[in-house]
Amino acid sequence: ASSFIRSASGVHAAMPAHGQIPPEPPPPPPPFAMSSVQQRASTASGAPQTAPNARPRSRKRTRGGGPSGASRRVVRRKRSSSAARSRSCSPELTVPPPRPPPPVRQRTEGNKVAPIPPRLQRRLLRAAGLMSLDRLLECVEDNLEQFTALNIATALVWVARIALKKRAGSDIEEALGQDSRISALCSLVVKLVPSMSVSMLVGIVWALGKLRILDIDVLEAVAARLGTDIRLAQPRYLLMLSWGFAAVGYQHPDMVAVIERAAFANRAVPSPSDACNISCAILASRASPDLPFVQSLLRIVMQSLDHDANAGSIGSHAESPASSVHLSDLASLLISLGNTSETYVLADSLLAKSAVYFRKHAGEVSTEAVCNILTAFVRAQRWAEAWDLVVSFKSCFVSGLVNVRPGHLVVGIWALARIVLQGGADLSFLVGREQALRSRAACIVPFLEDTRQVLRLVWGFICARIYCSTELLQAAAEHIHGQLRKNSQDVASRDSADVLSPAEFCSVVWCLASEGARHQPLFAAVGDRLCAFCGELASKDLVDALWAFAASDVAHTAFFEAAALRFVEDAELCRSLTFTDAVRVAWAFSAALENLELQAAVVQLLLPPPLLNSALSAGGENTSMPACTWPLLHIVLAVHEALRNGPGCSHLSLCAEQVAQQIRSKAGAGLRRELCAVLPKELHEDICQVAGFSQMLVDAALPAKRIAFDVVSNALVLVDLITLKSLPSGAAQLRRECLRRDGWSLRLIPKESLSSPLCRDALGDLLKNHGLEPARCVAEGIHSAPVVVEYERRHHQNTVSMQQPCAASRTNSLRIII
Repeated sequence: ASSFIRSASGVHAAMPAHGQIPPEPPPPPPPFAMSSVQQRASTASGAPQTAPNARPRSRKRTRGGGPSGASRRVVRRKRSSSAARSRSCSPELTVPPPRPPPPVRQRTEGNKVAPIPPRLQRRLLRAAGLMSLDRLLECVEDNLEQFTALNIATALVWVARIALKKRAGSDIEEALGQDSRISALCSLVVKLVPSMSVSMLVGIVWALGKLRILDIDVLEAVAARLGTDIRLAQPRYLLMLSWGFAAVGYQHPDMVAVIERAAFANRAVPSPSDACNISCAILASRASPDLPFVQSLLRIVMQSLDHDANAGSIGSHAESPASSVHLSDLASLLISLGNTSETYVLADSLLAKSAVYFRKHAGEVSTEAVCNILTAFVRAQRWAEAWDLVVSFKSCFVSGLVNVRPGHLVVGIWALARIVLQGGADLSFLVGREQALRSRAACIVPFLEDTRQVLRLVWGFICARIYCSTELLQAAAEHIHGQLRKNSQDVASRDSADVLSPAEFCSVVWCLASEGARHQPLFAAVGDRLCAFCGELASKDLVDALWAFAASDVAHTAFFEAAALRFVEDAELCRSLTFTDAVRVAWAFSAALENLELQAAVVQLLLPPPLLNSALSAGGENTSMPACTWPLLHIVLAVHEALRNGPGCSHLSLCAEQVAQQIRSKAGAGLRRELCAVLPKELHEDICQVAGFSQMLVDAALPAKRIAFDVVSNALVLVDLITLKSLPSGAAQLRRECLRRDGWSLRLIPKESLSSPLCRDALGDLLKNHGLEPARCVAEGIHSAPVVVEYERRHHQNTVSMQQPCAASRTNSLRIII
């Protein structure tokens, strides 16, 4: 039982607000049809009944128990000859009497006695042995009127077993849940519950849990029947029953108390692994971890951990003593305890001892169990122990993270991302495996049932600094957009399982924008939903959503106007923002809010003169302020002339000084060298890095002709996930608009095209159009339209562990207007 639980258990957790699916117990072995003598003997001895697929053992004669084969043949020949002699001597031929019919066994249904068809159970097992759901359900349909309690339990258990072997996911479970033959079996269960044994009832509950069929009538009848049966106290039955109820989400008001009373009455002490699994199932039914029964189970587990800490290292699970707890079972228990909202007394002690236990047996843990273990410690916010476990499990991540099941990959990446954000951990041991992880993640996205899992997977890749590929972003965007289209008629509903929460909608667009990707239909659908919840969004979520829309160059008019009105009407909301968040919101409104009057009003509320004076006067002394604050504020001041000057100082000049102090990329120097190679020598001194009255800092500028150049970076381009073309981002468009107001033009130069003849020819043609004669000859024909350069993009982000692909690098060729 424990080995099956370990192989079938899986945790589908990710973010702290969502729960886990409890570990799955082994399939129960319902009894097969026994004779009345066998039944009485089995009942008297208390032995459990045999599974329906078990074949009766052949009876073998012992050496002294009967005649040998040769002797039997001699006896048969003698009997045949004597019979022939008797017939030849008889005056008339006598016909032997017919054989008596086979005895018909009896069963009791309440006060009635009904015959059991002798061959129906064997026919059912024969159909089940073919491992075909169609054959098995055909047998059920043909013989449903003759089914007994034993046949019903056998049929349901085998349907669940075959469905488990098929591994077709939710499709086959959904089809079986709507099958009329399964419904007919469930209806018969309600009628025959009083005549069923405990093993039959437990097997039926297990089967319904496997098939995810929530039949209230069946579960209520089973719970009422088992509430008074003391045989329920066997740990094996406790495990299967509690798991079955938890798997379908059924909460019987008295079942936990019944299980607790039965367990204490029987005084059967479960093994540590069974104690883990029973606790997981009971906690999954939203029971309190402070129940005496749960506490006693937790103490069994802790005693096992103490015993292991004082003993030597155990070997494999097959050789481990019965007193040791299996690693995956312990991980599932910690996950279940982390899902409960209440605090429990044994939490700190259990987690501390578990961390020692996991580090001691790090070489024996599977990668899937490692994902669950890290998730449990992350949920408990024990960051130091979590990072120590990451160091201990490095080899597991390197060798096995790519091959784990989809649910475990989601929680594993999510846990690593949380650890990186909290402790700044270095995941350099994954260098060289990031591309395989991205490919694996892109392949599993269509098979994830929950939309939240897709979001957590993408968020985990970004925050763990593994970053996403185009295939992963495209698959995730299509999956989420497809789920939103199914709920398009109920936009404002929060009850549907496929609709994300408002905060998660904000996370969706933030993930795409931070990776330099845009999916126009998805952004439009998310904007429509955020309009309905704009007044309820937390300030941080609202800031992220506004920034994501503006950075992706998506202007959702209704959402931006609703958000602007909220800031105008709620002055406390403006004051609650940090200076960096206020700058981000002001930049987003400057880029995407089309109502200019409302835009000016909300920006002035977000950035009043006293706030600007205090922030700019501190300047570089405020080291806690992110570096992106000053470039964004510079754009806002360039757009809104009313904010440029303060009392006795120029906000625009002070901000430009802060931007100039930031480290610029080396690509700008390469661009200036290319311009020097194209322009005459007397114009080399005119090349500068400041453009327009707004004092915009660029890579190269020619004031005489009012033209500026920027080398393409991650912030200036994005990839459209529908057309797979690279386009200027919202930041690039806003910079162009600021310079256009000053009479300047801005052109983007691909970094890979620098030092190439194609780039120099394009620069020469462009300068000739602006009245500058290049220093060398260029190709004949002046391009009246902007020049287009095709190039291959590579990554140029300097990071310690992994490298983030630029948005431009996600397409085979990028077309950028110079």
